[in-house]
Amino acid sequence: MKTLFVTILTLVLVSILYAKKRTFGLWTADPYGECQIEELKFEDGDFYINYSVYNHKKNPPTKTMLVLPPTGGKNIIDEGYALGLCRAGFKTYILEDWDNIKEYELDYSIHQTYQSKTQKAFTKMIEVIDENKIGVLATSAGGVNFSVTLGNPVLSKKIGAFFTIVAGAPLCKVIANSEEKGLKGIRELRFEKTDVSNMKDYEANVCEAVDWEIPEALPEGIAYGAIVSTKDVTVSTRFQLEMVENFKPTLLIKSDRNHFYTVVMSYVLYKNRVVEFFKKNL
Repeated sequence: MKTLFVTILTLVLVSILYAKKRTFGLWTADPYGECQIEELKFEDGDFYINYSVYNHKKNPPTKTMLVLPPTGGKNIIDEGYALGLCRAGFKTYILEDWDNIKEYELDYSIHQTYQSKTQKAFTKMIEVIDENKIGVLATSAGGVNFSVTLGNPVLSKKIGAFFTIVAGAPLCKVIANSEEKGLKGIRELRFEKTDVSNMKDYEANVCEAVDWEIPEALPEGIAYGAIVSTKDVTVSTRFQLEMVENFKPTLLIKSDRNHFYTVVMSYVLYKNRVVEFFKKNL
């Protein structure tokens, strides 16, 4: 019966994961409507970030969280985590979107441009939050990209706890080897249109173009936890395990599902453990 229930719930979550209407997700994660959601935007010239804030309507928050979705834009799972954290006493922010490139180009420098804009958005988001210590929950590209941010000592000292779901390192190798639709597409186009002829050279080209790097060790004072997919080609399992080896998590969960299903089932099976991790470490 339990297996049947989990299967049905998984199918429901998968079917609505990227749905534009989130009524069902909001109801299941916050059935009594305890949390208030505010949609906000910061603008400075052409630069902008869109974000949402989740606050408990009655109980003042005691801690603060930032949730980073996989590729920008929030989905029902991000909202579910935010609402669960809100109900557990966290003021929770979701960084939804920011001024960034929308399509890849043949020129490898586009990866550096993308990362620079992403780091600018993360920096501004932490400034907007304006807390001495926050927790960060980051999935897939959100985790990969925020791991780069931890190399900034000014920002990393504001992070008390960091939890990643299917994130990996080093950055340039994750980019070069990913089977994510956009990265795979530009890789295939470069193989077709340029003189690159093998993955070794392609990886070298990407790594030469990207100056941003994930630190080899987690900065002191940050508690780290992770969920790793052992059957991942979007963020290759070997790179996820490399991040785990470097950052040494106090909580490590391994999933034998692929990238997508690990993201979905992590919410179904481990949401409470993720919330407890932040309650313990912030």
